[in-house]
This record gives sequence, structure tokens and C-alpha cells, in this order.
Amino acid sequence: IEGLIKGKLIPLVLKYIGYVHSVRVQKEATRIIGIVSASTIDSQIKLLVNEGAIHSLIPLISSGNSFLQELAIGILANIAETGEEYHSYLFGHNIGDSIEQVIGSSDLKKPIKEALLYLI
Repeated sequence: IEGLIKGKLIPLVLKYIGYVHSVRVQKEATRIIGIVSASTIDSQIKLLVNEGAIHSLIPLISSGNSFLQELAIGILANIAETGEEYHSYLFGHNIGDSIEQVIGSSDLKKPIKEALLYLI
């Protein structure tokens, strides 16, 4: 994690989350951000937020790829759990619209639905 932060690689990794030409690249980039977010260390979460992680992850919620959906929701939950400031920030970025869209899907897998409900 320290290498990613010191090497200023977080913006590059976030860029690859949006790389729709390769789900494999998206998955690996999202996993890396997930590892950083799992620490729930305020300075690391703040870095993710400041570098645009929320904006990068929200489209994954409605991507239709259950693996990416679950990862994105888990990361967003980690961010929200770090503090009320981050939770409010998440919902200030229209995350609710994406959640509503996904919950309305009839083929939503149970782990994703549970993760969404936890996030809310």
C-alpha cells in the first residue's frame, strides 16, 4: 500500500477502473483500490476520495458484472465506515441513484443486494 501511495500510483489505478475494454484490467484495478480501502486508515481513505475513487467506483455498481459490483460496493462501504464525513460525501455524489437502479434489477445476486443494504 505504501508503495502505491509513495509512487503516486492511485490516480493511475483509478483510471484503469474505468477501462471498459478489459474487465480483467478493471477487476485488478478495483482489487488494488479495495486493498487500500480495507485499511480504513483515515489518511488513505482521504487520498482515495481526493483522487476520485468515488466517481470511479459508482459506475461499477450498475455495470452488470457481479464481481465488479460487489467489489465496488465493498470499497464504498469501507469508505463510508471510516467516518460520517465520508458517508455524507458518498451520498452527495448521487450514489443513491446507482443503488436504486441496481436494487430494481430482478437478477440481482443475494451478496450484492446484502452489500448494498449494508452500504445504505
